[in-house]
Amino acid sequence: MADIISEMDNMTDDEIRMQIALIDNVNIPNAVKETGHRLINVLADVANAFTESIGIKNSIDYEIKKVSDLVRDDTLKYKAVDRIQLKKMLWDRLCLMTPVIPKEEDNQKSTFEIVSKSIIDEAASVYMINKYMSPAHKIEEISIRYNNAFLSNIMSQLRNLDALQKKEYAEQIGRRLGMASMDVKRQVQKTLMPEKFNGEGIIDALKKQRSTAKLEAVIKLLGFEAFKTPEAEIKTFYQALKSMTRISKMQAVRYVWKISKSGDKKFYVPVDLMPSYIPADEKTVTDETEKEYMLMCQQMDKAEKELDRCIRDEENKLSRLNDMTEKYETAMLKYDEIRSEFQKLEVVKDDYIKNRKTEEESRRYYADVNETKRELDRNQEDCEKKKKKLRDIEREYEESKRRTEEKRENTANFKNIVKEQTLRRAQALKLKWSAFFFKFTFEDAVFETAVRKFSREELRNIEEILKEAHDSDTMLAVGDAEQIKAYTGGRRIAVISYKEHRITAIDCT
Repeated sequence: MADIISEMDNMTDDEIRMQIALIDNVNIPNAVKETGHRLINVLADVANAFTESIGIKNSIDYEIKKVSDLVRDDTLKYKAVDRIQLKKMLWDRLCLMTPVIPKEEDNQKSTFEIVSKSIIDEAASVYMINKYMSPAHKIEEISIRYNNAFLSNIMSQLRNLDALQKKEYAEQIGRRLGMASMDVKRQVQKTLMPEKFNGEGIIDALKKQRSTAKLEAVIKLLGFEAFKTPEAEIKTFYQALKSMTRISKMQAVRYVWKISKSGDKKFYVPVDLMPSYIPADEKTVTDETEKEYMLMCQQMDKAEKELDRCIRDEENKLSRLNDMTEKYETAMLKYDEIRSEFQKLEVVKDDYIKNRKTEEESRRYYADVNETKRELDRNQEDCEKKKKKLRDIEREYEESKRRTEEKRENTANFKNIVKEQTLRRAQALKLKWSAFFFKFTFEDAVFETAVRKFSREELRNIEEILKEAHDSDTMLAVGDAEQIKAYTGGRRIAVISYKEHRITAIDCT
């Protein structure tokens, strides 16, 4: 369950004040200042492109320092506000980040979960994180990416300090270092091995680093207060404009990141607790068994497709056979009619041979005989051709029937094997899921479809979002009404249908 609203309780008063101040002050109006035609900040070109697109022609400058002063001023102003009021102020601002309209009972757990999902989705869209990933894993991905950008900006700060700035920065780090315990100081010394063990020495040691790993370690030891983090965070926010990301979405990103850092909580259930997780020492055997099952399923699918082709071929040949039979029978009827006419002519032949008819009648008679005989021969030849073609099609049809029956038997054998294995695997999954997701009830068909259509690794990913749904007050914490779409680890998406707390179907797209 990824309820990032209730997790506000784990934030300190100062963290809540900072979040409110950032939401209130880090915006386009406070960042954009007219400076004639002079651009004095690396982000000004981004700002110009943004403002020109809405009709503003003047060059502009992002004065990060001024915005950070506004943030600091507000955090000081909110020192007089008690925690209850601070939480209410932050809740009101969080509600504005999401298209979801919270219920009036804003203390209800289900409302917090729905708003949490919406905020997480808004934040995830900044980094184009797969929208079907579970909310808990989205939090993890969002935090990693924001943290990397934020730490990079602190490193950029340290590398670009002038002498006066470095002195001020060193004093700030030095104060935190002086407040630290001996154990923390030893860990800082061990981590950085600075030439001078003071603020200046720590800055010099960090500037030599090629990655942010040791900076992150020092922040964990001395706290964010040792560094000028508001400036770095504000720069991280405005850098999002390069991809035309709304600042409000970055506010959502920052809140998600801060929640994940408060107490270093992991929102998702560890992989090794999922029902479909297999320990490393059992993985080889299990993978081989699954591979054999999947291969058998593929062979069955192939056999079914071949059977379908054979059935279509048989139906086509039967249609041709019926058509040719009809044509042959029609031809035979025509032949019989002409033969009957010819026989009639044969009956009166003697009258014409013995000159009992006039010369004109004889001429017409022999003309009729010749024409009828030609037509009779043509029809006889046509009947013989159609008869031969009919026999050929009959043989093709019989061969097609034989192949269809052979494929039908082959497919039935595969189906029996797959059905037996599927039922066994479905029963095993049913035992696991019914115990693990004890709040849910499942249609039996769900398990057969699950093991038939998804690999064990895909099922493990599906289980993550099912677990979040299971531990939430509302299914809307992870999905839509009556349907949850789950990331499977690849391109396919699992579609889980439900009614209240009954899982009715599972399929893939």
